[in-house]
Amino acid sequence: MRNDNPSRGVDPRGPRPALNQPAHCVWTAGAGLIVLLVGLTVAVFWPVHAFDFVRYDDPLYVVDNPHVRSGLDFKDMLWAFYTGESASWQPITWLSLMLDAEAFGPNPRAFHLTNLAIHVLNVVLVFLLLQRMTGDAWKSAFVAALFAIHPLRVEPVAWISERKGLLSMLFGLLALAAYLRYAQARGRRWLVLSLAAYLASLMSKQMLVTFPFLLLLLDYWPLKRVRTPVNATTESTADATRTPAELLREKIPFFVLALLFSVSAYAVQNWAGAISTFAEMPMTVRVTNATVAYAVYLAKTLWPTHLAVYYPHWGHAPPAAHVAASALVLFVLTALAIHQRTRHPYLIVGWLWYLGSLVPVIGLVHIGGAKWAIRYTYVPLLGVFIAVTWLVDSLMSSRGWQRQLKWAAALATIAACALVSSRELEHWRDTLALFTHALKVADENTVAYNNAGNALARLGRYDEAIELYERALELKPTDFDTHINYGVALYDLKQWDSAIGHYREALKAEPDSSVARNHLGNVFFARGQYDEAAESFRAALAIDATFEPARHGLELVERARAK
Repeated sequence: MRNDNPSRGVDPRGPRPALNQPAHCVWTAGAGLIVLLVGLTVAVFWPVHAFDFVRYDDPLYVVDNPHVRSGLDFKDMLWAFYTGESASWQPITWLSLMLDAEAFGPNPRAFHLTNLAIHVLNVVLVFLLLQRMTGDAWKSAFVAALFAIHPLRVEPVAWISERKGLLSMLFGLLALAAYLRYAQARGRRWLVLSLAAYLASLMSKQMLVTFPFLLLLLDYWPLKRVRTPVNATTESTADATRTPAELLREKIPFFVLALLFSVSAYAVQNWAGAISTFAEMPMTVRVTNATVAYAVYLAKTLWPTHLAVYYPHWGHAPPAAHVAASALVLFVLTALAIHQRTRHPYLIVGWLWYLGSLVPVIGLVHIGGAKWAIRYTYVPLLGVFIAVTWLVDSLMSSRGWQRQLKWAAALATIAACALVSSRELEHWRDTLALFTHALKVADENTVAYNNAGNALARLGRYDEAIELYERALELKPTDFDTHINYGVALYDLKQWDSAIGHYREALKAEPDSSVARNHLGNVFFARGQYDEAAESFRAALAIDATFEPARHGLELVERARAK
């Protein structure tokens, strides 16, 4: 029966967005804002064009990776689809890096500018999609500006190895764009296109395994596709809404992809030995650290200081006071979002976006030795930016002094973000700058000591490098990478016996390391001990038959013997 009572026909979440208006009216609106967003983003991040590679993951992804450096060679393109290198399956990321190498060679400038270009595309898509969903260009532009230049964006944009995160977000946003067209009832082909873009996102990085849940959140607000007793009786919305069961059913293909890639990602990481066992990292430690990490990311969003590329894990549960304070913050914000879900639906959507999209990287499945990482916030903080922007706007009048105050606060926030991001960006200029800064802001940082030492050794500053290696080994006597780098420095100084000692210590930490055995072979060869050198090189090849440095070393031994 038709509802003739206007007081009962109003959706408490507000009017639905005008999804059925002509597309050109929406997608071409705000062209000036797009120009401003692009200009702002490029202005802040342009210095990256002069930055070097950093010797932290960049060697694995580009610098020392022959598959990438050779460009778009057919065999290497096939390699991108079957390799588990970097403990993940990310063929689109590998192909993207190969394309850079093919077009521009090994120059870091091109790789940095490609990262920046992808980020700019993401910023524009965030603005267009949010404007499309909400109909509010100015708030959408402010959210996009925060997403563009907040200091927590520096790491994923300035680090070439984070190409995977940028690409994952790009294809995720394209998947959302196709989904919005599907929501306009323009045919299921748009749902298929959305699914294809989502597949590409997962083939770049498995960050967006929570994407189906994010779509459900957006169905609630701002798309308002969830059928309720109120809007089911309203003729203007009944045909465009779906029951919760129908919304879940249409996303089954997305859930299937998310499940498949979650399982495969876990399998690859486990095969690579990257996942900590529960004996190494008990569940209580994981849960308490995750609780603190959620709060830390929020704190650094509000006050972005002491940002480092690597934060070493506690090795145990965080201090009880940190856990209690973090849990209280999470409880209060969750309760507030639930309580205000009718009056301010964007709060529950933005908050659950933040909580949910961090789940894959919050540490419940513990990988590596870090307790948290700034780059993980690239997707999740978008939910926080949306929730806060819409809340502040709703609490302040759009007239008089409050309107002027909103504009002043918005401009001041953007200016502060630009200033702090520009300062943080300088730490990514090269390896030494990056890890020297990390030593200042992250205590007892073995990784920072080791990498800063490695950067100094490459500059020939061996005394300073050895001092940092010694400090790293004081913190972690069994650290494989430190022993290897220390050994290389001693090898350069022709301190053969000491170098051998560190390589043997590295082998105690990782007995199946072809790298350590190859380094041992190099020392023996330099000392003229050809039998020992050949034995070490063969041992390295027995572990990894494709390890070219060991094969080359064995050839040098044979030539030396032939003389």
